Amino acid sequence: MEPVPVLSIAGFDPAAGAGILADIRVFNALGLYGMAVVTAVTAQNTAEITGVYPLEGDTVTTQIETLITDIPPAAAKTGMLASEAAVGTVAAFAIEGRLGRLVVDPVIVSSSGAGLADEGTAGALRETLLGCCELVTPNLGEAGLLSGIEVVDRESAMAAAQVMRKLGAAGVCITGGHWPGAPTDLLVTAEESTFLEGKRIGGERAYHGTGCLFSAAIAAYMALGESTGASVRKAKKLTEAALRGSIRPGKGMAIPWMGFGLNRETSETNL
Repeated sequence: MEPVPVLSIAGFDPAAGAGILADIRVFNALGLYGMAVVTAVTAQNTAEITGVYPLEGDTVTTQIETLITDIPPAAAKTGMLASEAAVGTVAAFAIEGRLGRLVVDPVIVSSSGAGLADEGTAGALRETLLGCCELVTPNLGEAGLLSGIEVVDRESAMAAAQVMRKLGAAGVCITGGHWPGAPTDLLVTAEESTFLEGKRIGGERAYHGTGCLFSAAIAAYMALGESTGASVRKAKKLTEAALRGSIRPGKGMAIPWMGFGLNRETSETNL
């Protein structure tokens, strides 16, 4: 049986902690056929980002068109889109239904605090791409930028999620890694509004690429036919396992890591 194809549309991190290299690592670990379209090239390591070089919109369009004409993905996820033009390109393919089930990780600011998008990108995400996705996975700051509501507690998180749903997102998962205490995520879909409790593994901002891993895993489980709720819950377990097995290849933040022999159902790894 051929592996299910799933697509990452994101930036290139040479250190492989985040972006398309991290996404492909997740797809392959779960037994899917991982594919990637590059939206930007970065100069970075585990400690800092020294440059972000967005690709032209036409370059992104040609990559996607050429790829999916040959291999249509069952699901796709976006990461750093880097420009308003790239957002519009992805939205156009999504509106045509050519990307499969779409997860939008609205990467605007890196874990280290570096800006990863131009000024029009957040507006374009809000106005065009939210209406095309099955799930959007902002962190607290990104949820505030997309909704216009500062997220400081559960009540404001719920209000922000409802705004994003009104903007067209079928589902919203506000990730809680930056909350003090336990990292509690908020999942809001047509079927449920639930706070998903998590376990704090290490300190806030101790890891690089956690959001990429989480959203990539959600897209992978969606490609395998899981519901939005089940995909989020399984991805959360996988992310916690990867954090427990994290490695530190450089001098900066740790990288969540998955051992070989990943079990799709339990999200446990041979670490």
